[in-house]
Amino acid sequence: MSLVLISRAKLFSPCQKLWNHSFSAQLGDAGQTLIDRRVLTDASLRSILLFSIGLSENRDSTFRSDALTSTPLQAAICGPLMVEDHIADPLAGARLLRAFLAGPQDLSLSETANETSRLMWSRLRGKVLPSYSLEWVRVLRPAAFFAEAASKRFVPLKYFKALASPFDTIAHRVMKTDTPPKPQSVSDNEIALDKLAPLITSCLKDYELRPDWAPSTLSEILATASTKSTHGTLHSRVVHSRNGVPLGAYLFHGDRGKTARVLQIIALKGHEPAILESLLHYAHSIGAVAVRARSQPRLMEAMMINRGIFFQRSSTVVHARDPQVLEAFSKGDAFFNGLAGEGWNRLNGDEFA
Repeated sequence: MSLVLISRAKLFSPCQKLWNHSFSAQLGDAGQTLIDRRVLTDASLRSILLFSIGLSENRDSTFRSDALTSTPLQAAICGPLMVEDHIADPLAGARLLRAFLAGPQDLSLSETANETSRLMWSRLRGKVLPSYSLEWVRVLRPAAFFAEAASKRFVPLKYFKALASPFDTIAHRVMKTDTPPKPQSVSDNEIALDKLAPLITSCLKDYELRPDWAPSTLSEILATASTKSTHGTLHSRVVHSRNGVPLGAYLFHGDRGKTARVLQIIALKGHEPAILESLLHYAHSIGAVAVRARSQPRLMEAMMINRGIFFQRSSTVVHARDPQVLEAFSKGDAFFNGLAGEGWNRLNGDEFA
């Protein structure tokens, strides 16, 4: 469900290597689909290739809205804009984006727009979605978190993590933070990915605009998302009420001494705090130093209550011809980011030999 736009018919070597090692071998026939839409009239752009990553031509790329329309909306998700020798042709990126937005889709999205891309989307009548665009970090072990972050620049500091526990205790006292408590009204258990797909579909039903995933598509996305070697082990867990009713689930990658990188938090409406609190408690129990997640409108209150830090790294943007579709995103009643965006694919969090 993510598109990488490249400005030459012949792939320059970094992109070819990335394609060969990440998608052609991992995603099967769906991931190898090469689409040359030829929708452009500008002769200088007719060689643009749209590479579809895990995107079939059927239901995989649609969003459904029972309230807005009975017909599924065709959606396209724009990933990085890659231009060879951009100095020689500084407008190539803008032409790429214009060509993408002129495609046959009803809905165009991106969650990785940098400042340059954000400005281009805005000038082409795209809408920036602030409540979908924030990164949220909840530090669980302050000293160990600092050591992990600093070790990326100065490798020997990674050994400090093993000695950080006393300093974490002091930091919690100074910062007046506590260990995330175990939620009392719910239970939290591991769930296999093949059992998770129906729960995700159930939790999305009350969104005005949501992905119209075929079961096989969602299963493929989950399978692909399970491998993120730089982030760690995948943890997939479901949260039940006292009566055994599933209230939601969460997926994250992480290990002891690392930041837990959240792929998706899914919840029945109104139960978001319980799901997030369960995630925080479990992440702390396995030794994670922090939890990092992308914001979604329905999670904002729970994230604020749990005293995390918000910052902005990239923007989530949307473009649609139907103002009602844009309104669904503006009021936070559209499901996007994570499994419905770009976060699940191997470009985020994996290494390629």
